[in-house]
Amino acid sequence: MYRNKQTGFLEAPTVHLLASSLVSDPELIPPDFHSRFRIISPKPEALKDEQSLKNYFLSTRVPIERIILGQEPLNQSLMKLAPHLKLVSKYGVGLNNLDTKSMETRHLKLGYSPGVNASSVALVALGLMLDVTRKLSESSRLMKNGVWKRPTGTRDLSSLTVGILGFGHIGQALARSLAPIGARVIAHDLRQKTGSRLIPPVCFCNLETLLKESDILSVHIPYHRLNHHFIGSKELKSMRKGIVLINTSRGGILDEGALLKSLQSEQVSHYASDVFEREPKPRRDLVRHPSVTATPHLSASSLEARRAMADAAFKNLTCAKSISHWRRALPPRSLS
Repeated sequence: MYRNKQTGFLEAPTVHLLASSLVSDPELIPPDFHSRFRIISPKPEALKDEQSLKNYFLSTRVPIERIILGQEPLNQSLMKLAPHLKLVSKYGVGLNNLDTKSMETRHLKLGYSPGVNASSVALVALGLMLDVTRKLSESSRLMKNGVWKRPTGTRDLSSLTVGILGFGHIGQALARSLAPIGARVIAHDLRQKTGSRLIPPVCFCNLETLLKESDILSVHIPYHRLNHHFIGSKELKSMRKGIVLINTSRGGILDEGALLKSLQSEQVSHYASDVFEREPKPRRDLVRHPSVTATPHLSASSLEARRAMADAAFKNLTCAKSISHWRRALPPRSLS
């Protein structure tokens, strides 16, 4: 609560709820925050794209000082339409939709909880690995078509080497999930964690070794302009032939054109991805490829993950930090 300088009355601070997932499911909003904040929720169509957001910013009569964003964009042109904006709280963990350089110039604070959905995303990555190595979806499709046929060439995950590219919150959660399975786990991270005591079975290595020795490679690095197409033609060619790629990070990290060529040559035996360069309309030739398992960016959509992200987004309204703080605290290439 704060005292309005004009009326002298105590008032709850206003927050504009611009995360479509929360607008469409208001039950996720923590009950106690209704009494602590005046929550302004636009209609869902106001959040469908950047132009819709601009129209909302121009039309709202309530000054925009605090906002909660999910995957909705916040760039310099939008910030100019919100001269009173002080704070942005993030629903979720991806920051590639925020122009953090412009936020820093404006001295805006960022409410953020890295790793809030790590377990949920890691379990989807693990699920995709199990699905591909045991050909579960393929077998289910055959059964639906009346074909009783056990697949050949399946592998136990325990006999394979799983590479983890990016050993942040999600990469570590995946390693913990893999530990009881018995797979050999290797990892590469810009912040080399040689000797880490977090998960003893993990062997840290350079990128070249990771690509050459992994039977399965799971991608968990944040999207950043320096990470755009981090895995391209050169990296794909240096991988072990027949590798399985898992992506629950961001679509732009892999060059999808180069990936298609690698699938056609069977350099990559299977690509299982929850994320794509163009969402919600990914490349049809990629999604329809017989060696691709595609899901619609669902890894953080479990009830537990959505509740945790909602709780964090509202709690962070009261403990947001400067962008310079996050530049120091987060791994390299996390912010634009």
